[in-house]
This record gives sequence, C-alpha cells and structure tokens, in this order.
Amino acid sequence: MPQQIRVFRANTGSCGGCDAELVLALHKERDMSVANALIDADVWLLTGVMAPYARSVLSQTYSSMTTPPIIIAVGQCAITGAPYGRAGVATAPELPISYTVDGCPVSQAVIISAIRSALTNRDRKRRERA
Repeated sequence: MPQQIRVFRANTGSCGGCDAELVLALHKERDMSVANALIDADVWLLTGVMAPYARSVLSQTYSSMTTPPIIIAVGQCAITGAPYGRAGVATAPELPISYTVDGCPVSQAVIISAIRSALTNRDRKRRERA
C-alpha cells in the first residue's frame, strides 16, 4: 500500500471557508490523511491572515524540523491578507511557501491539485540531486 500523505491544516485566522473545502477535499482522497500535529505532517495547508501567535508557532516548529514539510498557502487571505490588509504569508518570509492557491474560498479540486503538484516537484528535485 502506498504511503499516506499526511496533511496538517493550520487556520491562522480565517473565516473558515477554505478550511471547510480543505476538510472535504482531504476526506475524499484515499492516499491522504489528516495529521494531528504540525511535526507529523508532510504538507502544511495554511489558511487565514497569519495572526502573530500563529506565525510564531509555525516558524518555530518549521525551524526545528529535520524533514521540513511542504507549505501551501490556501486562499486570498492566506496569501496577501486581503481583504483585511497586508497579512498572510506575505508577512512571514521565514516560511518557505511552495505553492499559493488563490481563491475565496478555494475549490476542493484545486487544493488537491496543488498538494499533488508540490509533492511531485519535491520528489523530482530530490531525484535530480541524487
């Protein structure tokens, strides 16, 4: 059986629209599961405007990991903070974002496509280095 892709959803101050789409999308995929903790995840999906506390926790956790996850910003507020002002991952340069998925809310198919694309790109880069 192929290895499960472990995904952690981090709501960093969102309305919940993208979060609902994420949960529905993940439960439809047989090879994906919801990680219970940041450190257990292969992929982090960030939603929301990146409240200062969330930024601190995410940054500290990321910097302490030996195998860092892929990070995907999901939704307009996670990317730029719109319509709430400048916020989101734009204010957290210490977090290397692999993909941004624009929308409000983002569709389930686009979320799954972004996860799969990010994993494919990561695996291709690893093979090239080997």
